[in-house]
Amino acid sequence: MRYLDSLVQKQFIPSLALKFGFKKTGPETFEINHPLKTADFEVQIIIDHNEIKLKVFELPDRLEYLPFNLNEDEGGSFVNQIRSDVDEVVYQVIESCYQLKDYRERVFDFVRAEFSTKLETPWAKHPEFYVMKTANRQKWYGLMMRI
Repeated sequence: MRYLDSLVQKQFIPSLALKFGFKKTGPETFEINHPLKTADFEVQIIIDHNEIKLKVFELPDRLEYLPFNLNEDEGGSFVNQIRSDVDEVVYQVIESCYQLKDYRERVFDFVRAEFSTKLETPWAKHPEFYVMKTANRQKWYGLMMRI
């Protein structure tokens, strides 16, 4: 997806999305219809489990505008203008409804995904300190703490 690079270090915040105008349509699904600069078109943005899905509709009949779904290098100048308008709206949504992840969370997400790491807080006195353990032998290989 073309917006993936913008989301790598960000986290979706439902309360910000609701303030922006999204409606909650499922447990982790939010939806908004936003008009585009190009007259008689709107984009439907669905955020479902942190994945952004887009559909463009022609108004007033709300027919899906299928040329939007062609490959990036296909389509003429009008389709590219629609894509540009959609990009503008999506980046506005990303700026308004997402926040940077805590650095620690980004590290934890990475080690969980790459190494199936277990995170533990071994010291009751310091619940903000985490150790990272190997999945098989349960040996420590990392410690996350503030110095």
